[in-house]
Formats: sequence, structure tokens, C-alpha cells
Amino acid sequence: MAGQISFFLGEDEVSKRIVKLLDNLVRELGKNVKVSSTNFIGSTLTKMKIGLKSSFGKLETLEIEAYTVLNQYRRLFESRFGVREFPAVRFGERIYSGREVMNIASDLYSLLTNKTYLTAEQVFYYLADYSKRLEEIEARKAAIQAAEKLSNANVYRAAYRDRMAKLNKLLEEGKIDDETYRKLRKVYEELLSGRSGQ
Repeated sequence: MAGQISFFLGEDEVSKRIVKLLDNLVRELGKNVKVSSTNFIGSTLTKMKIGLKSSFGKLETLEIEAYTVLNQYRRLFESRFGVREFPAVRFGERIYSGREVMNIASDLYSLLTNKTYLTAEQVFYYLADYSKRLEEIEARKAAIQAAEKLSNANVYRAAYRDRMAKLNKLLEEGKIDDETYRKLRKVYEELLSGRSGQ
């Protein structure tokens, strides 16, 4: 279950919008959320502990962390937490960045401020299912990128074969010498190796 969600926010506009959204979330939840804040050199950690009633009558806690980081300390967070760019969010087992972070923050806000009563189990199930859907989307994106790279590599190989056929013909017809042939062949091989490795 997704019992903790961590945001990594910088000084950019999207991060500022997410901070406002989280502030609004605290105001909306009122007494159902406990907020604490700790200042570090170059960053602030704000923790929101949200009490959710389970269907068994006990209280479960969803914890949302928000690290707000000054630009000059971003590299430290990138290496320490595996964050590639800001803003980012660790949701489930994965870290997401870019446009997805605002989407996650908005969906989280909508879920937790929903006027329909939701039990802790329903909230955690929704978050776990949401995390799974995000992973599936990421896997599809990775598969599409891999297919595109493979397709590009095949195009470059076909172009290489075409060029080599023409080069061989020029050599057979005596229009180029052995030295020129070797140099051009090396250039084509280097181009293919550089392109297909991208």
C-alpha cells in the first residue's frame, strides 16, 4: 500500500503550484492532518500526517512529505534520493518527474478532499492502483522508445548497406582507389555505430 508519498520541489513555477496545492490540502483537511516542518541547509522538509478512518474503526495514517530545495542544493538531492529532475515525486516504488508530478498532486488533492466519505482501505487501494497504472504507462513509454530506437537502427543499417553497395561498385569500376575505399568504409561504419547506439 502507498502509505507515503514524497515530493521534491524546487524554485520553478510548477513546484510553486504544487506547494500551493498542498497548502490548500492542509486547509481543506483541517484537524484531520498534522503538519510539521524541519529546516535544513538549502532545504525544508514539510510532513503532513493525514488520519484516515479504517472500516475496522481504527485510524490509519497517510504521510505526505514535501522537500522544498534551493536550486544550488538540487544536485545533492538528485544523488541522495535518485531524483533526475525537479519537480519529482516518489510514489509507490517509483520516482516520477516532469508533467506527471503536477498530475499526481492534483489527483491526490481531489481524492483527499472528496466530499464522499472514503475509508482508509479505499484511499490506500486507490493509491496502490494509481501507482500500478503509472508504472504500466511508464513501461509502455519505454517499450515505444525501444521500438523507435530499433527501427532507427534498422534504417541506418539499410542506409549503410546501400552506401557500401555503391562504394563497392565504385571500387570495381576503378573510380576510387583502395585507400579512398577504406577511408569511406570506416566513415560509414563510424556513422552507423554512432547512430545505432543512440
